Amino acid sequence: MKITIDLFGDKKQVKIFLDDNKRIFLMNGEKRESADIDEFASRLLRIVSRWEEKYYDPFSLNFQGYDIDIEKDNKVYSYTARGILPNNFSDFSKLIESLSEII
Repeated sequence: MKITIDLFGDKKQVKIFLDDNKRIFLMNGEKRESADIDEFASRLLRIVSRWEEKYYDPFSLNFQGYDIDIEKDNKVYSYTARGILPNNFSDFSKLIESLSEII
């Protein structure tokens, strides 16, 4: 499985790349040895399983958003948000914040 995440907001941008076959985990271009690839992927899949593919509000003043691509079993699942976020976005934010704590 390969996962690419581009998370952006008013103050920061986070880019994550994960390849569980090659055991690679990059955060903002830096290799992260201490990240638990399997745990991260599992938690992410549970979170996005409740998401729609696109959230978009062109009139929103919220500049937070994301692009996520998950390549699994020869299929690509894409999730995008601009201006509006899914209800459980806080779970996703906590997952990303947990990386900052361990890395």
